[in-house]
Amino acid sequence: MSRQKGDDLRKAGRLVTVARGQQLDPVRENALHKRSMRELNEIKKAEAERRLVPVDEIEPAWGRIMTAIRAQVLGVPGRLRFRLPHLTDYDGQVAEEVCRDALEAAADEAERTAGVDDSDAPAAIRHGAAAPKGEPQPER
Repeated sequence: MSRQKGDDLRKAGRLVTVARGQQLDPVRENALHKRSMRELNEIKKAEAERRLVPVDEIEPAWGRIMTAIRAQVLGVPGRLRFRLPHLTDYDGQVAEEVCRDALEAAADEAERTAGVDDSDAPAAIRHGAAAPKGEPQPER
């Protein structure tokens, strides 16, 4: 199609019909293509500047961070019992439940906001960390 004819079509507001009767607006399609190319170039630039790091390089460190956070949160009830010896067993159980609920809520929120479906991921990744070696994964 000549440039003049393409310009005439745009000015006339006509759509181009392609296979299966689908109609495309050449101006919109061109803008989408340019946007995609710009985004791709931004990604390549970020990778070159090491602002983007491949997931497989981050997963081990992220797993260690999540394990440390989980261990600290789950240790709160024990520290409460030590500092507040007057707490009953029930109080300790409530503290454990609150900590587990907080971890679960954080995991749910992270999954929801990231739009990640990790249902096929190992439990250690889904739940933030694995139980220490030799210990069973806590029931949830």
